[in-house]
Amino acid sequence: MDRYRDLYEDSEWTDIQQVCLNGHLITEYAVSQPSTKRKHCPDCGEVTLMACPKCNTDLRGHRHIPGVVVLATVSVGKICPDCGSPYPWAEAARAAAREWVGSLSALTEASKEELGRLLVDIFSDTPRTRLACHRLKKFLSEMPADEAQPFVETLLDAAGPSASEQLRNLRG
Repeated sequence: MDRYRDLYEDSEWTDIQQVCLNGHLITEYAVSQPSTKRKHCPDCGEVTLMACPKCNTDLRGHRHIPGVVVLATVSVGKICPDCGSPYPWAEAARAAAREWVGSLSALTEASKEELGRLLVDIFSDTPRTRLACHRLKKFLSEMPADEAQPFVETLLDAAGPSASEQLRNLRG
């Protein structure tokens, strides 16, 4: 650890996170512990990145604060806080959710179209997110549990923070 002492001994700083294209966290210590970095994900084999592919802003990792031990892990974000673009894993989750809508056998085509429109407000926190989640409950009640439950799990991978909280309450 002594070779990193100059990085964090006297001031706060944020390390860099490394994540694979499927959203698996590789390390939140890419700078302070470079030996934890990987070229490919050990879970899925996908390549890894440490910056937003759109704007090249570093992925925010562990926050180093002198004299403070932080035991929590930094979560993998879904949207770049600098350019507002979804990260590749979030975009893939959004695509999977859209694909799920098309395969929901219990819903009519009109219901599928309406549900597809709700996804925009489920993916990002907007003034309409609560309403979208409320309307989503109606659609879920029309589906058999073996179809609704995996759909909700897929939505959780793509949803914004507010919608994620509401969706977690729907899981049984």
